[in-house]
Amino acid sequence: MKQLSEILPHLLAPVPVAILVSSFACLVGILARTFKDRRTFAGYKAMATDVKKIARSIGAETFRNGNDLVLSGNFEKIPVTLRFSNSATEPGLKIVCTAPVDFQLSFTPKGEASLEGRVIVPTQSPNFNMRFTARTDDPEHAKLFLALAEAQHHIERLCCSRNTFLLFSPRNIELREVLVPLDTYRHVSSRLRSLAVLNNEAAKLPNASRIKVVPVKPLSSSWVLKFALLVGAVAAVAAVLSNAAPTQVASTQPKTSNGILPIDQRVIPDAGNWRTVSPLELRGQFVDWMEGFGVTPASKIDLDARGDGQETGTAYLLATEKTPELKRVVWVANHQVLCDVVDRIEGIARVPRDSMPAIVWSEGSTPPEAAEGDGLLVVRDYEKREGGTVIFFGHERLYSAVPADFHNVPLKPSF
Repeated sequence: MKQLSEILPHLLAPVPVAILVSSFACLVGILARTFKDRRTFAGYKAMATDVKKIARSIGAETFRNGNDLVLSGNFEKIPVTLRFSNSATEPGLKIVCTAPVDFQLSFTPKGEASLEGRVIVPTQSPNFNMRFTARTDDPEHAKLFLALAEAQHHIERLCCSRNTFLLFSPRNIELREVLVPLDTYRHVSSRLRSLAVLNNEAAKLPNASRIKVVPVKPLSSSWVLKFALLVGAVAAVAAVLSNAAPTQVASTQPKTSNGILPIDQRVIPDAGNWRTVSPLELRGQFVDWMEGFGVTPASKIDLDARGDGQETGTAYLLATEKTPELKRVVWVANHQVLCDVVDRIEGIARVPRDSMPAIVWSEGSTPPEAAEGDGLLVVRDYEKREGGTVIFFGHERLYSAVPADFHNVPLKPSF
């Protein structure tokens, strides 16, 4: 029998070591994916199979947001976000899709509190009008949309029970259902098809072309396994090469980041051609004004838009080499772009929730609702009193209003 000292060098040769490393990496990947699935679908085990089918059909990333199960992907090149919830205070199913909508319109079951809108607009279906109330703040656009036969048909398909609420708002169509559907895959697939039709019908309206619907690029759900396989392959190649050639010092240049969070880059259209603005690019007067409040200027700001003490999104001030004279403000929350503006912008700032009531608005610009949380100040022209706009949430809707003099907007509450 050969001595161990004679066998050991053969066992530790590059190729066997590479095979061992690769196999171990694969095993780690499989175990990690199994653990991830159990954690992701905890509390939703009964519907896990259907949800995975939905995720595959829309190329979705599946993740948890608190106790809710969330999918983010594309259906017929339309960005969609699905949220399943077991909470007693949240809809069992909520689907939000990006759409070329620049008006507001809600459909609420009779007897239920209205979602949005001050003006009641009847649809062309008397039977539907007996079951649901349609409200809007923009009757002209709403009536044009309701006059489209396909739109009316699919609105009725979606609003098929008293457990359903449908809301059109700028850039979004949102469907809420009180209960999690039992036949989840079939039910959700049907809802997605109807929402896609409504998306296409909305694109026929005037000014719809101004809103671009760009598919998101979610991560593959099997990234853990793929990463493990990549690590194993790299380790195998490295082991072989290390034995075949002398060690060389590699000179690599680290990839430059554009300052946008990877999770937000997937939902911001054309994110690869934009970068966050450097503080050195900001006007000196604007910087001095912010620092006068004890606030450091930034091009990436976390906001508590809902006023619940939790950061519910990030606002970016971006620049591009294509049009250096223009800047871009993008506000992302819950894997959705809430606001996307390109203009001559000089800076952005967070307006704390406690400072919002102190703002004096310009004549005719007073918003109809009070802010629920933080506001986002967008300064277009520092020299002008009305050169700034404040964007904020009020009653689940995004508002914008112009202060009488944005220089007097308190960036820190005074106690």
